[in-house]
Order: sequence, then structure tokens, then C-alpha cells
Amino acid sequence: MDSWTLIRNRGVPIRAHITLLIEIPYFALVIASQFFPMAVLAGFEIEEMVLPPMVWGILLAMGLFACVALHELGHALLALRSGKKVRSITLMLLGGVSQIEGETASHEASIAVVGPIVSFFLAVLFYAGYRFLDVWPDLSFGFFYLSQFNAMIAVFNLLPAFPLDGGRVLRGLLSRRLGPERGTSVAVTIGKSFAFLFFLVGLLSLNMILLLISVFIYM
Repeated sequence: MDSWTLIRNRGVPIRAHITLLIEIPYFALVIASQFFPMAVLAGFEIEEMVLPPMVWGILLAMGLFACVALHELGHALLALRSGKKVRSITLMLLGGVSQIEGETASHEASIAVVGPIVSFFLAVLFYAGYRFLDVWPDLSFGFFYLSQFNAMIAVFNLLPAFPLDGGRVLRGLLSRRLGPERGTSVAVTIGKSFAFLFFLVGLLSLNMILLLISVFIYM
């Protein structure tokens, strides 16, 4: 068994892939190791913070994937509203995947774009909490970085690199004009170009996550 069902929403199982057993500890360690410069960047004095770096690493890593789940749930709920069947949402090493049946070009663009919209909404919501809910420095710190994470998720997913959301929007729009096969072919070619770019940047910066994303997009 490579995934476990966490919860169900409107009959759609939200599953955790086994690769999260690697990803969440990895992100937790990275965040913990960068905790002090992250706190300074967010405008907090180290003495103000109560929770230790490793606790924050775990909390933010889990918060990140909770936000990814909401991003994918946005896709799923719009698909259900459009009369499509959503088999599952799976959270995995490189983000999340919604398995939607019966998706057509006329619906793909709108279903794809709703995910980044959800992430942008979360970014604004968390940033408002950071700016206006000055209750506890640790809470404001968490709001600040969840806002940053969601903004990055939204922007990255809007890149026209199929199968990212931006690439799916592109394929949906192209398919309306060129037909499904030609639209998919053009979107895939553009996606592979981004994959090469991500691979090059990841190689030069020694960014393992970006290297894995480039392989995922190319495959």
C-alpha cells in the first residue's frame, strides 16, 4: 500500500503518499536549520520566539502540505460542481494530484486555474493575520511564512509547464482552438522546455527539489 486515506470531503478521499514520510521530515529539517534568519526576515527578534526551531520546522512543513491539500481540494470541488467524478486527491513528494474523470478541454482551464486562486486567497488571508493579528510573535511568524509558501505555490503552479496548473490551463485553451491532440502536443513541448530550464537551475544551485520537479514535468 503506497498511500493512506486521511479524510474524505464530499466523498473524495484525501490520501497521503508514502513519499511524504521523506518530504515532511526533509522540509522540517530545512526550515529548522534556517529558523533564525527566517525569524529576522519576518521582522522578529529571536528572544521573542517561544517555540524551538525544530517544532517550527515540523509545524510549517505540515502546514505547507495542509495548504497543498486545500489547493487540490479547490480543483476537486469545482470538478464536482461541473458534474465530473473525482476519484481521489493524493498528497505526495512534489505536491498533490487530483484524479478527475471525464475532464474536457472546455472545463480543464477553469478547473486548473482554481487551484492557484485558492493558494493566492490563502496567501492574502495569512498575510492579513500576520499584519493585523498582533497577538503572539510565534503565531505571526507562522502566518508570515504560510503566506509566503502559498504565494510561491500559486505563482509556481501558474507557469505554463504541463502538467502544472498553468500548463493545464494552456492545454485547455489550445485544445479549444487546435483540437485535443494538437493542443496537448504544444503544451507538452512547452512543458519539456520548462523541465530543461528547471533541471539546469536545479543543477547549478544544487536544489534537489527543483531537480525532482524537472524530472516529474519531463516524464
